[in-house]
Amino acid sequence: STQCSADLTQVRGCNPSPCTTNCMTGKWSAWSNCTQTCGGGQKVRTRPILQASSADGAGCPETIAIAACGDQDCARDCRVTGWGDWSKCTKSCSGGKMTRNRLILQNATYNGKKCPPLSQTVACNEVKCG
Repeated sequence: STQCSADLTQVRGCNPSPCTTNCMTGKWSAWSNCTQTCGGGQKVRTRPILQASSADGAGCPETIAIAACGDQDCARDCRVTGWGDWSKCTKSCSGGKMTRNRLILQNATYNGKKCPPLSQTVACNEVKCG
């Protein structure tokens, strides 16, 4: 009997190009809290890349989404100036009135604190005439 000493198997590489793999992403996360409760803010959500693309595979879609939120106007309280000077008394005797006023610097908006009284009146010269 004759014994064969030659290799009966030959291995040769094939398909030298890498395999095409498309990107795969996971589910979107919940939206984050808004960065502002009023006056304009942003919220963010993300999704993970489960498998990156390779070779000529389809690239990954966006993995971060940003949306506007908190865009309602902020409440602003009324702001007023300090009191002005008292007026002269309306009578020299038998009870007159003096008044002082102040001005609005900023009106209240969106449930802000309302303006306080803008005028004060007090009695003066209450001694009876004559």
